[in-house]
Amino acid sequence: MVSRKAACAALAAVVIIADQLAKAAARATLAPAENASLPGSFLQIVNVSNTGSVFGLLKGTSGYLAAIAIAAIAILLINYRKMRQGTQQFAAALIMAGLASNTLDRLLRGAVTDFIYIRPWPAFNLADATLTAGAALMALSFLPPRHGRRKRHHTK
Repeated sequence: MVSRKAACAALAAVVIIADQLAKAAARATLAPAENASLPGSFLQIVNVSNTGSVFGLLKGTSGYLAAIAIAAIAILLINYRKMRQGTQQFAAALIMAGLASNTLDRLLRGAVTDFIYIRPWPAFNLADATLTAGAALMALSFLPPRHGRRKRHHTK
């Protein structure tokens, strides 16, 4: 049986690889700021270079954002063993994968490639979506159990 730690590491690796491949495909097939609409869809594939953070805030701060992301990954790794719930470990893996993939872009290219555009939101990428899902899941894991449901104790 695969350990939870190994499963979370594999999940993070899959997210990073999928995100990097999708970003490379967007850069290879679309000129900067070009888009391709999918027929009958509200989704567009774009090639946007983002030197800032979420929603394009803090433009031109890729180096600082990379340092903050590396520190956040280190903090999550240090605290990973202390996380008692599998949900928290899964959420941490998603957060670290998103941070790691976008940090790779920042360090190698000086900017993050965003390739998904759904109106009215700014363009984003798989790493952003994974990071957001992980943060939401982590927040939910700290909510108290609802009445009428027994609290489950997770083991390693």
